[in-house]
Amino acid sequence: MSERCANCGSLLQPPPLGQSFVQCQYCGHRSQLALPPVQLQQQRIIIVQPPTTYPSYTPPGWVKIFWVLPFLLVVPGILAAVFAGRVSSISGSGSGSGVGSGGETSGEHLQWSQETPFPAKLNADATEDFVGRYRVLDVGGGKTTEFVGGYDGATLKRVWAAGPYGDQDDTRGLHMVVVAGSVLVTDQKLTGHILDAATGKETATITLSDRADSICVEPTGKPEAWIKVSDNQDLDVDFTTKRTKKMPRPSWCKTPEFLSGCSRDRSSASLSTCAAVDSTFSAPSFRGKETLTEGTTTVVVGEKSPGTRMPTAVGYDPKAKKILWQRPIPQSDSASVSDGLGLTDLGAGRLVSQVQLSTGISKLVALDAKTGGPLWTTEIPRSKDGSAASQMLVTPSRVYLPHWTWLDVFDAKTGAVVGTVGMW
Repeated sequence: MSERCANCGSLLQPPPLGQSFVQCQYCGHRSQLALPPVQLQQQRIIIVQPPTTYPSYTPPGWVKIFWVLPFLLVVPGILAAVFAGRVSSISGSGSGSGVGSGGETSGEHLQWSQETPFPAKLNADATEDFVGRYRVLDVGGGKTTEFVGGYDGATLKRVWAAGPYGDQDDTRGLHMVVVAGSVLVTDQKLTGHILDAATGKETATITLSDRADSICVEPTGKPEAWIKVSDNQDLDVDFTTKRTKKMPRPSWCKTPEFLSGCSRDRSSASLSTCAAVDSTFSAPSFRGKETLTEGTTTVVVGEKSPGTRMPTAVGYDPKAKKILWQRPIPQSDSASVSDGLGLTDLGAGRLVSQVQLSTGISKLVALDAKTGGPLWTTEIPRSKDGSAASQMLVTPSRVYLPHWTWLDVFDAKTGAVVGTVGMW
């Protein structure tokens, strides 16, 4: 089954456990699906000890003055700062958001979102950690609740959790990025939450005038992000000063028109940029679909044409208008490869593409982006189950592939499967 709604084209969320259809959260259209085999899970019973009760206590009247005193001292100062223009729409918070510091909970039914995580630094080791969105399924009630969590890259265990930031009934406005050691999450309640990427503790909140449509991260490494708000009251966020200001779309945040010819679900954490194929580009027996660029390396990806639509890549020098190399993406099983270019990303000099075989199995294939030389081929775990991936992220050390309710993590150098986060 397609991961998109047959009626409106919106991205579908996986249904609750045991449900035989998936319903679009935007237009309500229902589609029947053949669910993958579900393994019976042992029920876990958690006994919660009721809290000890204590006799009620009524403080004397003179104590109440200490309840009011902080407000009398603090509020005038805040008001004065606001009218003096020194306070932005960001307010600080010393406590965590929701679960805050929580690791994985026994009996938790965790399902990964259909978005790639963002690389982040959570500890002192050399392994790449990451922060991403997931949902927790209430098996009895069938509801899912949305969270953001930080994961140790070596063990794939969750270090912290923050939220909840909504549920399956309404995820509009829910977006997340990592910027300069902070995590920015916007929810459907018109609030932006700034978290410490290492601990998940909430350090500030942002009041939005409407739901967020998207978030752009400044691409050169500055601690800055831009929030596209539905009512056009767009905000620029400075993570150093923790201030916001109204600002139109900056030049470094491309509009969808500039991404013509590229997947609209492309990971916002990608190390490469994507553009439509230049009208002057030409390669023998080839039809280009996307141009991926990382630094000085450019690869045009597409399909053999005319003939069987074999996924093909072409190394290209756009300044000299010169083809550097050209080859089919699959390294083997070429006779059994399904027609058409699969999900592809370029990062750290590696071109990684998802290739589907006629048997229903999908593989990841990696090429050296500078030479076109083959690097590795790896079968994607459970690729015949659920829906195919709609995003992929290639970093210097990892390949992240979310599909259905899982996040599969691969070693970028060897293609080896590091592990999986999430379950069906």
